[in-house]
Amino acid sequence: MRYIFLGFILLLSVSFSTHSVATEDTSKESDKSLVEDYSVANKRYLELVDKVKGSINFDYVKALKLTYVNSEFYQPFLGAEQELSIKLLAEIASKQWQDCLQTSQQILASNYISLNAHYGAMACSFETKAEKQGKFHRSMINNLLEVMWQSGDGQSPATAFFCTSITELKSFLKFAGLKINKQSIMKHEGKSYDLVAVTDPDSGNEFNLFFDMSSQWTFGFKGIN
Repeated sequence: MRYIFLGFILLLSVSFSTHSVATEDTSKESDKSLVEDYSVANKRYLELVDKVKGSINFDYVKALKLTYVNSEFYQPFLGAEQELSIKLLAEIASKQWQDCLQTSQQILASNYISLNAHYGAMACSFETKAEKQGKFHRSMINNLLEVMWQSGDGQSPATAFFCTSITELKSFLKFAGLKINKQSIMKHEGKSYDLVAVTDPDSGNEFNLFFDMSSQWTFGFKGIN
């Protein structure tokens, strides 16, 4: 089933002026640290993208996903993936294969772990007889799904699937052939989870799956003021 097609109170007193300056300096240092951290993560992320493009390897794909959430490329709220995914599916439905390839590449330019983008690139590559590229993107899908499957079993918060966005969550469940019935957010031991009630259409069985969405809430607000 794995391979079937996420101004506090202002202190105005003069007596606090020194503290305010110190806080501002600390904030600047913190911002500088973030830039430096992003710089390292950005560089590593791009290196891993090049590595998987050269030769798909499960360990590289896993490292790519883990590095992605720490980089500036990670934009689960402001990123273009969700909107472009809708456009992508419409292009596939209307058999606009070249437009589909272009849209897939737009998503992959900032999110190389996008299941939707690799699916679009795979489908439209095969349709345009670009067999080598189609097989590459199919392999990326399989590796990304395996990274998800190996992150947990989804049976409890302690063994939740590690997921980077709602878009990734929904795509993963579609590939698994499961239908979403209900979705809710919950907290457990300081981390955020999505509890998803799903149905297996083949058996009719209904069950719950847990997804660890903490990276989305911890690192996903880049660019949001």
